[in-house]
Amino acid sequence: MTLEAGGCGLPIYYHHEGAADLVKHIINGLIVEAGNVDHLTRALRRMADGGTLRNDFAKKIAQDGERYL
Repeated sequence: MTLEAGGCGLPIYYHHEGAADLVKHIINGLIVEAGNVDHLTRALRRMADGGTLRNDFAKKIAQDGERYL
């Protein structure tokens, strides 16, 4: 699912236990602590308020996902 979302240029929110080789925190997405609602809320707000951050992450994750094709 992460690879498909990245390939579509969507920003990724993920927890440490998954997709560690694809998602790089603050480079192409945000890694959040699993089960931590406050952490997820902060990450969602950061993306919503981040200006170009969401688009920058989306472009980078799409590029990084190409290595899996």
